[in-house]
Amino acid sequence: MKAMRVSLNMMAAALLALTVAAGCRGLEPVKPEPPALTLTRDQEIRITQEAAAAFENAGGGLYPDEELRKYVGEIGARLAEAIPENHSRDFPFTFRVLNSSAVNAFAMPGGCVYVTRGLLEKLDSEDELAAVVAHQMAHATMGHFDGRLNDLMLCDTGLGADAPAVAVAEQYSGPVTLPDGAVLAINLQQFRFSPEDESTADTIAMQYLGRTNLYNPRAVMEARGLLDSLKGPVVAEMRPWRHTHPAMPGGKEKLLEMLKTKYPEHESAAKGFAPLDEAVAKMKKAGKCFETFAGAESQRGLGERMTRSGFPKNGAERLAYAVSLYGKAISEAKESELEIASFYAGRALAKHGLFTSTGEKKDLADARADFDDAKRLDEENFAARLFRGHFFLTADKFYGKAEEELLEAARLNSGGKYGSLAYLCLAELYETAAFDGHDEGKAAHYYEVYLAFDPMGADAAKAAERLKALKPDSALLKLMER
Repeated sequence: MKAMRVSLNMMAAALLALTVAAGCRGLEPVKPEPPALTLTRDQEIRITQEAAAAFENAGGGLYPDEELRKYVGEIGARLAEAIPENHSRDFPFTFRVLNSSAVNAFAMPGGCVYVTRGLLEKLDSEDELAAVVAHQMAHATMGHFDGRLNDLMLCDTGLGADAPAVAVAEQYSGPVTLPDGAVLAINLQQFRFSPEDESTADTIAMQYLGRTNLYNPRAVMEARGLLDSLKGPVVAEMRPWRHTHPAMPGGKEKLLEMLKTKYPEHESAAKGFAPLDEAVAKMKKAGKCFETFAGAESQRGLGERMTRSGFPKNGAERLAYAVSLYGKAISEAKESELEIASFYAGRALAKHGLFTSTGEKKDLADARADFDDAKRLDEENFAARLFRGHFFLTADKFYGKAEEELLEAARLNSGGKYGSLAYLCLAELYETAAFDGHDEGKAAHYYEVYLAFDPMGADAAKAAERLKALKPDSALLKLMER
């Protein structure tokens, strides 16, 4: 598996916390300027494709409806045909719907464009949807990522140097590595363009819409106004539109001037907007199951917190209620002709939590079955691959299968709640003498990654002890000992 040297800004804070916990006093590493990264278009596309699955896991997975996927893809294909010859046309654009209630849209450097279920629920017309998609495409074709590669591809290890991807540069030999694409997927969740880039993307989107001869360029201004006006709770897995798409002061006036000079027939009114396809209406009708799922997620989180806080009985009650809500969400989804991997993975996590609280083996067996179903529905579901690997490692002793699942989980890791667990399990796997692939060097490496991600975790002390035994000269350990 190709690897990337870590550059998560979260690791800087994590390692700083680790040094404080270890008694470090006033020692700040001197950080040189990281090397400027330049990707070829092929590298950009490859790393984006590798990062896509992890990024999709961060957003709740892809919405599992082929009609909706096809509909959004057809809009994107029309816009791609409208890109002028003097713009970058060498992106293999793909267009996907994230199953997230956050109202947002995203682009990745290599041409993956995403809109969320939450955004589709807010838009009123196909023209506005085309405007949002064209805006994301413009970020790629206008090179808005090119000057920000260090933000996206570098992570602070906290050890005095930022480490670039192996695939791009070889200037540093960092102590921790991640799969190619994982860093990009995690950093993209916090990424935001400048107001200037946003304004440019709006004007270019207007141009793309006009060149299709199908969509009203005014839809760019209408969509921007609608989305900028939205106020609501931040969804845990995704940032909202206003955070990632800061408006440029005077941006509306600039768009109005462009309408006046280039598209005067559309200046005065938002007329001629095409309605959204029936696939969007079908998605909206399925909204009840997502509301039930959100309630289940909330109850599971509360149950897990109660269990960790020393109230296992109360935690078990909440987790049992969460299990029933997940079951209801699964039934409601089936009524809408949907099967959603994250619903099964969520119920499995609640069942696993019940096992932790009560020790009831049936709960563990039920959790395993739900994780199997989640993988059946989505081969790239992070939780399913992670916990299947965990079961194979700890319960079944099927070490070869455990390695396969855990390495895949590491590739799909989007830095969420269970992000560090894949690395801890891999470390324990490679330290297992009964495993044919036993490798103490790999074990030490994955202990380092685990500690960088979760230095204050429940297993951090044990991981640090094992790392010291396997690799006493670890840079992480030296930092801890300062």
